[in-house]
Amino acid sequence: MTIYDIAKEAGVSASTVSRVMNNKPGIREETREKVMSVVNKYNFAPDETARGLVKQSTKTIGLLIADVRIAFYMYGIHVIISEMAKRGYCCILLSTGVSNEERAEYIKILSQRRVEGAILIGAGYQCDEVREAIGLYMKDVPVVMINGRLEMPNVYSVLTDERRNTELCFDYIFGKGYKHPAYVGCGSMVSNQKRLAGLADSVEKHDPALGVPVYIGDEAIGFGYDITRRVMEEHPETDAVYYSADCFAVAGMRMLEEMGMDVPERMGVITGEDSIYSTIAHPYITALDGRINDICVIACQNMIKILSGADVPKIVTLMPEVIERETMREVK
Repeated sequence: MTIYDIAKEAGVSASTVSRVMNNKPGIREETREKVMSVVNKYNFAPDETARGLVKQSTKTIGLLIADVRIAFYMYGIHVIISEMAKRGYCCILLSTGVSNEERAEYIKILSQRRVEGAILIGAGYQCDEVREAIGLYMKDVPVVMINGRLEMPNVYSVLTDERRNTELCFDYIFGKGYKHPAYVGCGSMVSNQKRLAGLADSVEKHDPALGVPVYIGDEAIGFGYDITRRVMEEHPETDAVYYSADCFAVAGMRMLEEMGMDVPERMGVITGEDSIYSTIAHPYITALDGRINDICVIACQNMIKILSGADVPKIVTLMPEVIERETMREVK
């Protein structure tokens, strides 16, 4: 059924039906009731795609994430979809893969879908390939990056400072009295570079002569399990482990349990991301609150303001905090 069918049955013009459905003034109440009676009779809803073609507005936002299995960011996606739906927008979610070339290709794909804006989730999109793709395919489309940034006229960022985040985690480790922590990281090169800089900042404050073992791997879910064995075999003096993501911490804690190393009595564990894994693990994992809920709400608010022509800050930085749970203790 089309708007013309509604108009024919109601005995009015198609333009009148359109004005009624868009709550325009100047329609007699009797006419409005007659049109809405037919609309309700057939549960009619206008074709948003067709309306978008007329108005040059698709009411669609593209979301890009490297891997939909990442729980920390999937919670953020839930927030974004809900927030944009409140404002009448539909979201297209695409999982791009982790290579820079794949990420750039999906920028092109989004442009072909006529999205009004794009939200890129994760620091991995902070690369030259994505910058070039945005310049080629989406230079007139607002882009909001979550936990990443690119210096471009149409690109905005909402984030926490990953360098400061990791510094905060290691400050917490040293503050608890641990002497021999290890670093287990994964993710994009950009993310790990920032985290390692934060590690160096903390070590410089607490023990400049300390050499912290660093292990970096891929983003496979089981990565934390195997790498934890390596950490303990190669550095048996380790008394605390920082994991860049809590899913890796869960896997690492399983290995520690199999090796007979109690958490937190023998080994402290802290993670740089806080998702549902941290609160269902046993014991509950001490984690950095990356403010993902707040970041995503602000990203949506800024996107709407940009689309309406308002000015917003190019970069919004939120401060995180460590959430104390059960995997760290005071070391005497």
